[in-house]
Amino acid sequence: MNGNVVWKKAYDSRYSSAYNAITATDDGVIVAGMVWNDALIVKYDMAGNVVWKKTFGGSGVDGFNAVTTSTDGFLAVGASFSNDLDLDHLNHEGEDALMVQYDRDGNVVWKKTIGGTTYDVFNDVTANEQGVLAVGSASYKDYAIILDLRPLNQIQQITLDYSASFRFVTINPADASETFNWTSSDTSIIPLYYGGVVGVTDNGSAVLEGTSTKNNEDKIRIPIQVNEYVKVTISPEETLYLTTGTSSKLTTLVTPVDATNQHINWTSSDPSIATVDSNGNVTAIRRGKVAVTATSEVGGYKAKVLVIVSLPYHKVSFNSNGGTFVSDRYYEEGSLIDRLEIPLPTKAGYVFGGWYKDENLTNPWYETSDRVESDTTLYAKWNIRSYRVDFYPTNGSQTNTIFVYENKLIPEPTTPKRTGYTFGGWYKEDGKTQWHFSTDKITTGTMLFAKWTLNSYTVNFNSMGGSAVSAITANHNTTVTTPLAPKRTGYTFVGWTKDSSGKTPWIFVSDKVTSNTTLYAKWRINQYTVNFNSNGGSKVSAKTTNYNTTVTAPTVPKRTGYTFGGWYKESSLKTPWRFSSDKVTKNTTLYAKWTVTPPATPKSITVTKSSLTSLKITWSKASGASGYELYRATKSSGSYTLIKSTTSVQVTNSNLKRGSTYYYKVRAYKLVGTKKVYSGWSVIRSAKL
Repeated sequence: MNGNVVWKKAYDSRYSSAYNAITATDDGVIVAGMVWNDALIVKYDMAGNVVWKKTFGGSGVDGFNAVTTSTDGFLAVGASFSNDLDLDHLNHEGEDALMVQYDRDGNVVWKKTIGGTTYDVFNDVTANEQGVLAVGSASYKDYAIILDLRPLNQIQQITLDYSASFRFVTINPADASETFNWTSSDTSIIPLYYGGVVGVTDNGSAVLEGTSTKNNEDKIRIPIQVNEYVKVTISPEETLYLTTGTSSKLTTLVTPVDATNQHINWTSSDPSIATVDSNGNVTAIRRGKVAVTATSEVGGYKAKVLVIVSLPYHKVSFNSNGGTFVSDRYYEEGSLIDRLEIPLPTKAGYVFGGWYKDENLTNPWYETSDRVESDTTLYAKWNIRSYRVDFYPTNGSQTNTIFVYENKLIPEPTTPKRTGYTFGGWYKEDGKTQWHFSTDKITTGTMLFAKWTLNSYTVNFNSMGGSAVSAITANHNTTVTTPLAPKRTGYTFVGWTKDSSGKTPWIFVSDKVTSNTTLYAKWRINQYTVNFNSNGGSKVSAKTTNYNTTVTAPTVPKRTGYTFGGWYKESSLKTPWRFSSDKVTKNTTLYAKWTVTPPATPKSITVTKSSLTSLKITWSKASGASGYELYRATKSSGSYTLIKSTTSVQVTNSNLKRGSTYYYKVRAYKLVGTKKVYSGWSVIRSAKL
């Protein structure tokens, strides 16, 4: 055992809870005390877990001061002020000594109280096979000794002090009606008085003998030795009641009065509740119950008084303002006023409207929050008979309860709001009859219920240049089905968005309609390929461009012997493609147009005489020429006739007429297949024979 904490437990957090006693068992511990105003007994196992816990008491202050094991379970003793609930018919007025037998599971086996009209208490208890011995004190005597004598046996000698007095009581739980008649062997030392009171009037020895009222043969003999003793009594002997912050002086009487040393030491069982100084002045600190003990310096003889500390009490008066009388009440400071404790006043023709703090009836007293802090007067408010009208918005915004005088119109409340619904008026409890605020009058307590119509909203579809999409109607907070996708030439439909900028998509499986809504089509512009068929020319790479845009002209292809004549829309080369204005609207193929390159025009033509009747015509070779055609006329502007087709660059024209002038011109040609492509005409040359 090293003094280390193995476990620690607190039963209750309130300041008036306390454990006053503990006893060990084979499987744990039993503790006893009080919680708030009830006696408390708790069993813990070895690990500190609560096995069971029980409270015992009524509406007064009750508590256990000691606990012990017994052959049948556990025995707890203490004191009680209660006369109801667990102690119904057991209290003898004032505070009674209390004894309760529990079985091992915490169930009450039997319960007893001992006492008179004032203060009695058990402070300790012990038990064995012969019975139970409990000791304590009473307000009008020094000690009370309670014996449970079952079976009856000789009691060992008891030592008492001179001038002691106490009361003998016997309890037999098996037979509560059994009592004992007591006699004293020496009444000069220990006389017996009415009610079982034992007095000690002299020192010496005597024997007390009790005879059972059930069997004269059953006797109890208690030898007693009386010593000289200093007796201490406290005044007042009864419970001392104080309120926090107040003080009272306790006085003591030490007997015999001629005792040499009459000095008293004062102690408080809980100075946090009440303190006591060396002169017996008790000062109340906080709410609770505490024992103040006076101990003689000689012999250590003790006397105790119970001090109960409460908060100050204040008077609450009730001005019923013409109603029936309501008597004053007294409440501990800080208390709430329970309306069930206060009879409701009545007043003919009026309905009680509650208690108010001021005569002008502007500040109501709230029973759940207002507390009594000083002497207080409350004033009754009276209303002409009215009825309560409750408005139930049915999931709409909150509408307050109102009270309306009988046979009056109900003021129409602010129209409630409910997201996604349209308010349709107030209806009676049947849900079918509408309340008309302009004509319906109040005749009884009324409940009105809001009628709501679920909103439906229109979802419009802005196809952003695409084909039209019909609007859809949807109930509030529901999804809508996906419409057929719109169409737009040159574009691919991507989906619907919440904004015209196309940033936030609308998710049809999860997004819900909560208002009139416009969704916007999102499009992706199509891209098309322009291919170039060079029709035998050099290869030209394809180009990609967006729908309805122009493309730049590609590099001109090349083809030997041909001149490029532009790009055309069809292979028949009927319609030229204008790159500056024609726009691509689909995948397109353009076709190259070619023209054969004509040969060069013959140059350096000369006409000379070769004989009397012939002329020789020569010209320079023309590039690209397959051959030449020579034409002749007799006049410069006359009609020219082909006279020779040749591949040579000279021709001799014979059989001409002497004295005539002849005119010549020549052109080159190129054969493309079987077709001749001609150059331009040479200059005209002439000669005269």
